[in-house]
Amino acid sequence: MMLYVVIQYTSRVDYMFVSTAPFNETDRAPALIIAGSDGSEYYIHGNFIYLKKEINTTEEALLEEIYEEYLLELEKELVIIEIV
Repeated sequence: MMLYVVIQYTSRVDYMFVSTAPFNETDRAPALIIAGSDGSEYYIHGNFIYLKKEINTTEEALLEEIYEEYLLELEKELVIIEIV
């Protein structure tokens, strides 16, 4: 099973968009629009990374690994948005 994650970095808060299914995505260079099956849509621009990781343990453990690798040193608030 795969976990799809987009992390958007902003000056005060970072956002982590998470899904176990591939995002419905539209490339609007230099931005990315991701949408869920529920009709939700997010316009991602600025500094962001897109990760596709295999879940070898649990989803929570993988999210913790991603947090430690990409966000821990930034010491900002993190908002996690689960996209279905």
